[in-house]
Amino acid sequence: MKVAVLILGIVGSILAFAIGACSGMLMGGLGEDEMGGNLLIFALLQTILGLVFSIMAFNKMGKNMKPTIIAKVGLLIAGGLSVTNTMVFLTAGICHVIAAVLCFVFKPTTADK
Repeated sequence: MKVAVLILGIVGSILAFAIGACSGMLMGGLGEDEMGGNLLIFALLQTILGLVFSIMAFNKMGKNMKPTIIAKVGLLIAGGLSVTNTMVFLTAGICHVIAAVLCFVFKPTTADK
């Protein structure tokens, strides 16, 4: 489960950056510079938040501890930022939200002695 959180965070961040940058440049080319800039900023913010918080959650889960509430909510925020762009929401946003759900349901295992 911990590896899934990391992979979903990385894949979601790559998709957010790629699709957000593409959408931003296309909107800029169509004469909507402000909208294109906004899409690009939201994509960059989602990329950074998704990577940072998925790595934070992966490190905690690797030590057999629950991820912090900051990492869980941070991944939800990263997924929420994708609402501004439909294609980013359908790809990267879903990845980040699934990673956040996995963090919420993770239960550390205890070794029997």
